[in-house]
Amino acid sequence: MSLAGILALLVHAVLMAGMAVLLAGVLPWAQARLAGRVGPPVLQPLQDWRRLMRKQPVVSEGASALLPAAPTIQFAMVAAAALLVPSFALGMATAPMSDLLVIAGLLGLARFIMALAAIDAGTAPAGLAAIRSIRLAALAEPALLLVIFTIALLTSTTNLDAAVLSFREAIVPGVPLLLAIAGLASVVVAVEAEGDAALTEFSGWHAAAAEAAVALRRVVWLSLTAALLLPGGLALPGGGLVEWTVGLVAWVLKLGVLGLACALVGPSLRRAGQAAVGPLMGAAVLLGLLAVLFLFAAQGLT
Repeated sequence: MSLAGILALLVHAVLMAGMAVLLAGVLPWAQARLAGRVGPPVLQPLQDWRRLMRKQPVVSEGASALLPAAPTIQFAMVAAAALLVPSFALGMATAPMSDLLVIAGLLGLARFIMALAAIDAGTAPAGLAAIRSIRLAALAEPALLLVIFTIALLTSTTNLDAAVLSFREAIVPGVPLLLAIAGLASVVVAVEAEGDAALTEFSGWHAAAAEAAVALRRVVWLSLTAALLLPGGLALPGGGLVEWTVGLVAWVLKLGVLGLACALVGPSLRRAGQAAVGPLMGAAVLLGLLAVLFLFAAQGLT
C-alpha cells in the first residue's frame, strides 16, 4: 500500500462526499429550472441535514431495533461502496478490494436493509414502499449480475480498477460493453426514479443519515457508470499532480453530464410510477442478456 494510494483515497473520500452534497442540491434546482420554476438553493440539502442532525429522532414503540439502526447501516454500506469506486484516479489504497461483485452486494444489501426497516415500521405507505423496493431489486440484481458477467468475460477479472485499465486501451468500446453499460444506466435511472423505502418513517439525525446515504449512493452509481463507459481522463496509478488535476476535471464533467441526464429523465419516470420503472428494469435485464449473447457470438462460443 503506497503513500500515493492512501493520499488518493483520502482525496477521493472528500470528493465523493462533496459531490454527493452538490448533486443533491443541483439536481432539484435543475429540474425546477427545466420546469420553469426558480427552484431551491443549491446548498439546501446541506442546510436540511444540519437542521435534522440537531433534532432527536422519534421511533415508534412497536418497532424493533432494526428501524433506528437501518439508516446508519445503510450509510456505512454505501460509504464502503463509495471508497471502492474510483473517481479521479486509479490505484487507490482500496483498489485490490474494488470488486464489482462486492460493490453490487454492498449497494443491494443497503437497499435490502431499508426495505426491512420499511416493513418493520408497520405503516401502510412504508409497506408499499418496501414492496416496490423488493420488486425493483428482483430485476435490478439480475441486470447487474449480467453486466458484471459481461465485464468479467471481456477483461478476465471482476476487479473494477483492472477492468477500467483494460477499457482505457480500447479506442472505441465494443458492442457488448455498450449494451452492458446501457443496461447499467437503465438500472441507475430506475433506482433514482424509485427512490428509497421508509425515508418518510425517519426523523432527526436518522432522517439525515438516510437522505445522505441516498445522495452518496447516487454519486457511486454515476461514478461507476462514468468509469466503465468513459474511462479516459482517469489518472493512472502512480500519477502526479497534473494527472490528478486532469482526472478531477474529467470526473466533474462526466458526473455533470450524467447528472443532467438523470435530471431530465427522473421526473418523467417518477410521474409515470411503476408503469415506467418496471419496463425500464426489464429492458436493463434484456440489454445485459444481449451483451452476454453478443459476446458469446463474437467469440464463436454459440
